[in-house]
Amino acid sequence: KRQEQYQFRSRVNEQGVDKRLEGVKRWDDKRAGSVLLHRREDGSMFVADGHHRVDLARRLNQGEINATVIDEADGVSVEQARVEAAMNNIADGKAEPLDVAKVFRDSEVPANEVRDIFNLPSSQVVRDGESLSRLSDNVFGMVAAGQVTEKDGAAIGSAFSEQNQQEAAADAFQKVQP
Repeated sequence: KRQEQYQFRSRVNEQGVDKRLEGVKRWDDKRAGSVLLHRREDGSMFVADGHHRVDLARRLNQGEINATVIDEADGVSVEQARVEAAMNNIADGKAEPLDVAKVFRDSEVPANEVRDIFNLPSSQVVRDGESLSRLSDNVFGMVAAGQVTEKDGAAIGSAFSEQNQQEAAADAFQKVQP
């Protein structure tokens, strides 16, 4: 349960892994880079960023992997570790717009400042996530539930700031969906 606190992506299994590294047969330190571990005050250690690489290392019986450790004792909370890990994934293009939006919405930073503060690229995924994060709770819920597509939700969030306008646009998009 505690490991789940670090995962921000929604389309992964209970270990925080999807099939992206399936078929890899050899460990490569250069490609693997460094995973981000969060050491809790009780000494327990959790993967904040690098679930796929840790899973691959286990499957390949790789005894050691490169890691950076951040410590709760140094003031890094679980939420801060999760945000750092999420921003790493977003910057690396390993996120989907809805997941980006959730991180932006959970951030204490205004959505229009998140990209600059966390030095994120201006990729389509980040721009769509930023637009989705501006949606009212109701319209965001419609996107999360699949009633409105991510692309349509991003267009609505980009075009309309008022809740009633967003809801009217979402209703219109729903009526034209096949």
